[in-house]
Amino acid sequence: MLQRQYEEKITFTVLGHFFRKLFFPAPLQILWTAVQSVRFIWDGIKCLARGKLEVPVLDASAITASMLRGDFGTASSVMFLLRIGEILEEWTHKKSVGDLARTMSLKADKVWLRTSDGASDDVLVPIQEVGVGDRIVVRTSNVIPLDGVVDSGEMTVNQSSMTGESVPVPKAAGSPVFTGTVGEEGLSSGRQAGSLESGRDAYYVAADPQYFPGAVISHGRFLVCSEAFHAAHGAFRHPRSR
Repeated sequence: MLQRQYEEKITFTVLGHFFRKLFFPAPLQILWTAVQSVRFIWDGIKCLARGKLEVPVLDASAITASMLRGDFGTASSVMFLLRIGEILEEWTHKKSVGDLARTMSLKADKVWLRTSDGASDDVLVPIQEVGVGDRIVVRTSNVIPLDGVVDSGEMTVNQSSMTGESVPVPKAAGSPVFTGTVGEEGLSSGRQAGSLESGRDAYYVAADPQYFPGAVISHGRFLVCSEAFHAAHGAFRHPRSR
């Protein structure tokens, strides 16, 4: 579905470009090129205002120089190629996030919920029924299904999926634990610290991306990993904040 969507975008962009070149009269082509150039030139100006010499500045310079020389055909072709590049970049980004989400999805439908201090009272409930503050039991070799804080007990947790650490980290009462990490030893009861849609994503966003040596790619201030976890939990948002 995603591939079909972007194939159609590219097709319509290419057809629109060549339709205008073949059938628009010269004055209309010039007007169209001038209008389309405003966005690229404005992006270049914003980069310069921040004191940065980045790709948008070079794009704006090429387009502006072509139009000042009266070569609107070249300016139009440059913007056409830039638009194709933007579509391919967006397509690659969303596909990477989707693939990462499918890889990191926990597929955890149910969790053990502790209703009292007795272990015999643990009940298996759907993960959607777990609320903030509920006590979830995590046993040896179990994947931690939700973000939370250790309420009682002790355990060591393998956090390599999140931080890249090769050595399991000891956790005691009051220690935070995160979705997707694995309890390796011990028995612990954890209090859920956030709702299913937030939690680990908020942790990723708030932290410095450089803290995560295992991170494959970053986008602005946000890790692609954070987007993937939102997508894996069915609450995808695209925080393209720069």
